[in-house]
Amino acid sequence: MKPMESNNNPIDNNLPANRRINKYDKVSDEKKNKLVKLVLVEGMKISSSARLMDMKLSTAGNIISKYKKDGREFSKSKRKHRKKDKITGEVTNFIEEIVGANAGNYARGY
Repeated sequence: MKPMESNNNPIDNNLPANRRINKYDKVSDEKKNKLVKLVLVEGMKISSSARLMDMKLSTAGNIISKYKKDGREFSKSKRKHRKKDKITGEVTNFIEEIVGANAGNYARGY
């Protein structure tokens, strides 16, 4: 048997070997708003603000660019899911008529 390979990452050492780690940082809306305020209102550099807010530079840059593009504050909002249309009895009858009328064509290979 091979010995388990050890990771150099101290965070990973406490997790089982078969467990996947999410490589993306989850940043709260409050933290995003503070970052935007530091960069755009206070005039700090993104790199300094990212270090201060304890987040990756690429994450901070993406947050700032999204804010500039959308021009709004981040708030908890849920995605709107489109409700699926249900097939009514009338539609079901129509489908059955079409299938019944064309059933002979499918049996012959047309």
